[in-house]
Amino acid sequence: MKLNKRMKGYLLGATIAFLLVVAGNTSAQTFCPSPKRPIDCTVDLKSGTASPGCSIAPLSLLVAPVDSNGDGWFEACVHVDLNPAFGNTKIAVATKYGHAPSDWTFNVGDSLTNNGFGGDSSTQSNDSEAQVLNKTLTIFANDNGPGDRISEVIFPRLAGQKVCYEIRDQFIGWSEGALSGSSSTPNPTQMLFALAGESDSEGPINYDVFICGNRVVDGGNPTTRTGKGLRRMQIQLQP
Repeated sequence: MKLNKRMKGYLLGATIAFLLVVAGNTSAQTFCPSPKRPIDCTVDLKSGTASPGCSIAPLSLLVAPVDSNGDGWFEACVHVDLNPAFGNTKIAVATKYGHAPSDWTFNVGDSLTNNGFGGDSSTQSNDSEAQVLNKTLTIFANDNGPGDRISEVIFPRLAGQKVCYEIRDQFIGWSEGALSGSSSTPNPTQMLFALAGESDSEGPINYDVFICGNRVVDGGNPTTRTGKGLRRMQIQLQP
């Protein structure tokens, strides 16, 4: 497929498994929360508030909103348990930027100690990670991958924009405006988020994923890998 200049600005590199990029006002997937279902958790990173649903299982606040560096932007992390007992198989996330992004504004980690660039201090072999660092979304493979980076996307402008994500077992999709893309690694590759009870050579089997705004996961500990510019995260669990 031939890419126009605007699409080339969004897409860098190639995927190890599968990357789909779609252009057009009607054909692109949005990956946004469904208007037919309620939002389960809203985190406001300017007011420093989180809705009650953020603390109701299978959701919990790994890091409650805190402005740790005094820059006027709060950081927070939400833990999501996709154990089948709760009846959910995927997560839709809508993020809204209130300012041009700086440093780490969005981080999704399969490991409790993911701390940017796909690392997690060997807590889990299933340690796939996605990060938005400045204007670049990078998706990293877990320890099963032959390399670190699965794909990279550069957003020319994020201030005032809405970016949506869908996260499920071995899959992440993103959309911003009329453009969208996704990465998936079906069996037996299993290089992305292990959310269906896959075996793990370094840690316990789990169904956990961690979604953070204006910081990396990093075990929920204080971290210097923070950012500013992301104003709101809305999380919706889906069957």
